[in-house]
Amino acid sequence: MALFFRRLMIMLTAALMLAGCASDKEKISKFMRQADAAIGKGEYKVAEIHLKNAIQLDPRSVEAYLKLGETYLKAENPQGAFKAYSTVLQIDDKNTQALVKLATFYMLAKKLPESEKHVQSVLRIDPNNLEALYLSAGLNDLQSRRQEAGEVFKRIIELDDKQVKAYIGLAGILANRGDMAEAEAHLQKAKSIDPHNIKPLLALVSFYTSQMQYIPAEEEMRKAIEFNPDSAELRIAQGNLYARQKKTGEAEKAFLKAIELEPQSVAAYISAARFYDSLKQVDQAKAMYRQLVTLKPDDSAIILNTAHYFFKIGEPDETSAYLEKILSARPNFIPALMLKGELLSAKRSWNEAIAIFDQIIAQDAQAGKAYYFKALCLVEKGDFQIAKSVLNKSLQLNPQDFRAKLVYADISLKTRDFTNAEKFSREVLDVLPKNFQALTVMAKAHIGQNKLGQAQISIDRMVQIQPDNHQGFALQGIVQSLQKEYDSALSSFEKAIALEKEQLELLNYIVGIHLIKKDFSAALARCDRQLDSVPSSPFHRAVIKSLKARLYMAQNMDHEAESIYRSAILDYPAFTQPYYGLAQIYLRRKETDKAIDQYNSMLEKDPEMAGPHMLLGTLYDAQNKFDLSEKHYREVLRIDADFAPAANNLAFLLAGKPEKLDEALMLASKAKEKLPEDPSVMDTLGWIYYKKGLYDSAIAEFADSLEKLPNNASVHYHLGMAYHKKESNALAKEHLSRALQLDGDFSGAEEARTVMSGL
Repeated sequence: MALFFRRLMIMLTAALMLAGCASDKEKISKFMRQADAAIGKGEYKVAEIHLKNAIQLDPRSVEAYLKLGETYLKAENPQGAFKAYSTVLQIDDKNTQALVKLATFYMLAKKLPESEKHVQSVLRIDPNNLEALYLSAGLNDLQSRRQEAGEVFKRIIELDDKQVKAYIGLAGILANRGDMAEAEAHLQKAKSIDPHNIKPLLALVSFYTSQMQYIPAEEEMRKAIEFNPDSAELRIAQGNLYARQKKTGEAEKAFLKAIELEPQSVAAYISAARFYDSLKQVDQAKAMYRQLVTLKPDDSAIILNTAHYFFKIGEPDETSAYLEKILSARPNFIPALMLKGELLSAKRSWNEAIAIFDQIIAQDAQAGKAYYFKALCLVEKGDFQIAKSVLNKSLQLNPQDFRAKLVYADISLKTRDFTNAEKFSREVLDVLPKNFQALTVMAKAHIGQNKLGQAQISIDRMVQIQPDNHQGFALQGIVQSLQKEYDSALSSFEKAIALEKEQLELLNYIVGIHLIKKDFSAALARCDRQLDSVPSSPFHRAVIKSLKARLYMAQNMDHEAESIYRSAILDYPAFTQPYYGLAQIYLRRKETDKAIDQYNSMLEKDPEMAGPHMLLGTLYDAQNKFDLSEKHYREVLRIDADFAPAANNLAFLLAGKPEKLDEALMLASKAKEKLPEDPSVMDTLGWIYYKKGLYDSAIAEFADSLEKLPNNASVHYHLGMAYHKKESNALAKEHLSRALQLDGDFSGAEEARTVMSGL
């Protein structure tokens, strides 16, 4: 009997355990269904809760972790997704879905060896896994292994000849090596697979556009729109195609049609806004940016982008409103704080701006840009010593920050610390020997130390680098004046003021030399000639008249001086010098009460005496800190999308990155539109054509560049390499040889020698 009861108890316990297991499975199944329903509604937080409940019941549920990873991705939580997929591999190290996801994460993070490791793990398990094969092709392409990438794309097509992405990828590889006909054929094949698929259509249009074959590009676009008349994406692409050709009317119609087709499309409004901005159609651009914020009232990135635009066009109130909208929800969002600091700086609210930059630094002690702008604010306030301390911190973080060095040099010059002014400007010139600002500081530092011979060396370089810049001639005039070579000095100052007639400190120097010669008539006559050169500038007329009045006062001709001072006040009431002059006249006449009135009037006009404008930043290319230089160029283009020198330099930088060649071409084309006669822009565009295998187009650009820069080693080298690819060996040898004659150590010298040895 006892044995019977023991057996009965065992059976009951087992039954209860089985019932419990069944109950847990039902609960897990229910949680998974609830998670799926929540994901379908976009309720990702709710889905996360259901999935975590399922995992609590079964901590080794691969299905739940995979679904959790998917949920995190949709909720834009990559950290959570990475953790979920990593957990899957801890449970099942052969799970191909998790391996592919993690490989993608590693590739995006530029951890290419780790990504390749995961991809190979998938392919060992499943050699025909298309996702892994696409990743493999991408990894090969990122590492310039284009032959291998092409083979992988071919493998994908062998497995499935309907894989549109593979045809597009293979076409890119073929175009890169100059096989344009084959590339075009693959794009046409991709398009034929599904005429309604927009991606191959856009790839084909991009292919034609990259070769400036606009007629077939437009024809393909027309056909694509016939097949997909309701596609806003195609209309945006059509607008960009027209805009590139400066067909502004057609471009505008295309962008507006995109908005009509898809009124909630962020991309359509952004494209239209940028289009109008490129045409300087401010009202239309503003309307588009405002509509963007209406569409996405909680999207910080879109609101910040809009704020940047309004800051660029000089509308501080609206800029501020957008920034406050962001910061009320995200008070520590550094990009918005940075723009707020710049906005306050532009308003000359130095203390408030400094407080914002300090807030950024408190969050990120490595925020070099915040240190830089804080230092500029301190300089504007006149707090030079504190500014130096801030710049020292910036230079500790980045010893090669030449912007900071230039500001430090300028502060040293202002404080007559000529030794440090010379030191920091020399450090810049060691890397950027043609930096005009550094040469200017160097020359002034030498003048301050009476090293006139050394100053002249810098001045000669300034005049050589920028012969149309007045500053070199102005400093030359100062040196000649100090050497008492007054006729030569007068000639230099006249050259300077001819280049920049509104730089009236130059007129002061000219008048000063006439006074040294005791020739008041010549000085007065020179003022009159300068007045004739600025007939429509009240401020400059007021400045010149004030100088003329001082000349009369120097001759004790107070009546004439008073009349001219009053005329200056009528021209530009906000200019303070006439008030000073009249006050001096009244004091000299012992008319003290009148003098007091004049001083009060002056203070009413401007009680705080406004100071100089903020400085511009400088380039970083020559220091070989390319991440910094790219960041810098992009920042410039964010502020002014049409700043051609920045577009050109960024394009040349990106030409060294195979995955960035299309962007490089876009930027170089924009620079060429703005600076069609600039030989450096021609060279950049030619080099990008060369990298894309478009050798005839490259040769045309290099040849045009050489007409303007006949003794430039780099351009000869580029042209020689293009001829080499065309197998025009005699021409290749001619230009490569000329490059090495001009400069045996330029950056491509070794490759030039290697190529020549094989010719």
